[in-house]
Amino acid sequence: MQERHHAKNDRGFSVIAFLLFVAGLGVLALALYLLIPFSHANAFAAAFTVVDLIVLYLLLFGPALIGDRISALTGGRIVSLGVYWYAAGVYALLTIGIVVCVNVMPRVPIEPFIVLQLVALLGVLFAAYMGDVAHGHTIAVERDEKAALSNIESLRASSSQLTITIRHLDTSSIPAWDDLVQMTERIAEDLRYLTPSQDLSASILEDRIMSNLSSISANVSSRSATAQTAEASCNVARETIRLIEQRKTMRA
Repeated sequence: MQERHHAKNDRGFSVIAFLLFVAGLGVLALALYLLIPFSHANAFAAAFTVVDLIVLYLLLFGPALIGDRISALTGGRIVSLGVYWYAAGVYALLTIGIVVCVNVMPRVPIEPFIVLQLVALLGVLFAAYMGDVAHGHTIAVERDEKAALSNIESLRASSSQLTITIRHLDTSSIPAWDDLVQMTERIAEDLRYLTPSQDLSASILEDRIMSNLSSISANVSSRSATAQTAEASCNVARETIRLIEQRKTMRA
């Protein structure tokens, strides 16, 4: 129900944005129609002015029509838009200066302005591309960070569950279980201070730690646990502690 409400709001936002965009374009067209006859520009310069200002309008207000809502912007998208709007702002200043020159100064050569305008337009498009690349990189980094944190959280959850399970076992007849309890508690404590890392070697160590925790859990869950399985679990726990110590040396 809530998702349907959000979808309805998004459609309403898109319709309003489109109507405002069309209204703004209409105001621009009317202004050009009324003001150009009072300039010193010839027909070619007038056509250049019309195209130039319409392109400027599309660059400035087009992203608002096709872009995300402000409330839905991510950090990467904000960086991307910042790169774009900086370039668009410079382009806007240049465009206004060129339009003024073309329409105020008589007999001004327009060809250099066309070349300059095209170069500036390419600059804006390049900035938009670079901003999109930066956005993609930011998304990839955030995705990797979430995956790394998810691995750590899984290890902590498994370790905590294992500690709880061992504490509730009646192992008074098997002394080795007491050592196992202490070691699993140490494992749980060490994992609390483990920081996420995107290093491949760290991921391999985390997989080995998870495998060891699963192995110990399978041993303690067995109804026919013996002194041999207890000792084997202790050996696995010792190896796990060693792996965690190695993993601690790896930073994000």
